[in-house]
Amino acid sequence: MNKPMTNNYSSVSSWRDEVSKSLGGMEKGIENIEKKMDGICEIQKKHNGRINTLEDIESNRRAVQKKMIALYSFIVVIITTLSNIAFQVFN
Repeated sequence: MNKPMTNNYSSVSSWRDEVSKSLGGMEKGIENIEKKMDGICEIQKKHNGRINTLEDIESNRRAVQKKMIALYSFIVVIITTLSNIAFQVFN
């Protein structure tokens, strides 16, 4: 006796066709995800380049800022020394 199929398929070929269709849909979905990931990776590469550039600029800015502080300090020392000498000369 043939047992009736309980999963609503009339034959093995109809089940196979349905499975193939489902697998095809899953494959297409995976391809779409891979394309999106490739796009995201490209955007990330661009951002990494920008981030590296900004880090270099910040590093250079800090170095310049330290040199400027040293220069200002040196100028203040020179002016203070000259004013002390002038005060001693004219008093």
